[in-house]
Amino acid sequence: MISLIILSISYCYSQGCPSSGFPSYYNCDDLEQFVIEYPDCTCLPSTLRLPYTSGDLTDYIGLSQIDSIRGTLICDECELSSLVGLENLTYIGGNVTIDEPHGPIENLQGLNQLTYIGGSLNIWETRDLTSTAGLDNLAYIGNNIEFRTNNNLVDIVGLDNISTLAGNLWLEENYLLNDLSGFESFSAIGGYLRIWENTSLTSLQGLDNLEMIGGDIYIDNSPLLEKLDELSTLNSVGGNIILLDNASLTDITGLSSIETFSGQIYILDNDILTSLEGLNNISANQIEYLALLNCDELTFCSLDNICQYLNEELGPANISLNSNGCNSESEVKDHCIALGTNEIDTEYVFDIFPNPFTQEAIFETKIQLEKIELHIYNSFGSRIKSFTNLSGNRLLIKRSHLPNGFYIVKLFQNKKFLGTKIIVVQ
Repeated sequence: MISLIILSISYCYSQGCPSSGFPSYYNCDDLEQFVIEYPDCTCLPSTLRLPYTSGDLTDYIGLSQIDSIRGTLICDECELSSLVGLENLTYIGGNVTIDEPHGPIENLQGLNQLTYIGGSLNIWETRDLTSTAGLDNLAYIGNNIEFRTNNNLVDIVGLDNISTLAGNLWLEENYLLNDLSGFESFSAIGGYLRIWENTSLTSLQGLDNLEMIGGDIYIDNSPLLEKLDELSTLNSVGGNIILLDNASLTDITGLSSIETFSGQIYILDNDILTSLEGLNNISANQIEYLALLNCDELTFCSLDNICQYLNEELGPANISLNSNGCNSESEVKDHCIALGTNEIDTEYVFDIFPNPFTQEAIFETKIQLEKIELHIYNSFGSRIKSFTNLSGNRLLIKRSHLPNGFYIVKLFQNKKFLGTKIIVVQ
């Protein structure tokens, strides 16, 4: 990365290039005169605009001399069938913006030698782009990646050499994307992650190695997305968590690794989400605001941190129009009392596995216990099954007649509360 930063400082100041008096942008037609005036200059000192009229970039005299652009490379409604002809470009100091091309550009072939983009990579409103193939050597993007309103984009490739994105990752209205394969090398996003109205998105595959987001994580109107499991490596979010209007979202346990957080939590209009399990490792004092609204099936909100946040009045909350047990702040507080929020004595930490389970699971403690009781509660706080006068450190729990759903298991010894676990029957 150091070599790329040095490159960005020194590029376009080579001998033989203009240092002043040049226009704010060049059209491709201007390049013939440019190379006549500056035959030894390989760097365009400002922006290059791709042509509005139909044509082939290989026809433009002078373009082959240019290997770097100090400003932006922009296609603003350009009339091209491809980007072939830009093969000599290795460096662009500003943005690369492909915005509503009128020609049938299907991929980014032509940018194959490009290693450095100092600004953002913006791909907007393409009608024929199916793949980002052509970014084979790209190693640095200085700001954002925005893929927005690309009706036929199905294949994101060419970003394998990038592990840290300084700015935002914004994926909006890419209607045929099934997953986010192509971002596997990303471990950190300095800005926000916004995933909005990608109506075919069924998985966040591709974000499997993401560890840090500097701003908000915003997932909105992804109607086929059921789980967030691919975010299981994410441990730090510097902004807000916003999950809005995801009609099929049933499980957010993929967020369970988030421990560093500073922001607001909005869980809104997720029709079949039943539990907040997944937010449990966020400290209550890291939450600045809590909104739980219009989630018709949301019944379990009484995570320990949520209980602490509400009981200690650590910040404002807006809780309403959910299901029983999570329909108001007072309901959640009552549920917290019913379940108990005592700290688990680490001497008695226990586990239940597999979890989720279908027919049976094993309860196991770290040490041998005598005269223990195990009670199972449904998401409304009602006790539905008990095991009493047990000894040892293992117990087989059979499903019996338990419906699918979330359950709370509480462990006691001699009436002393030792700890709690959440289990899922499916």
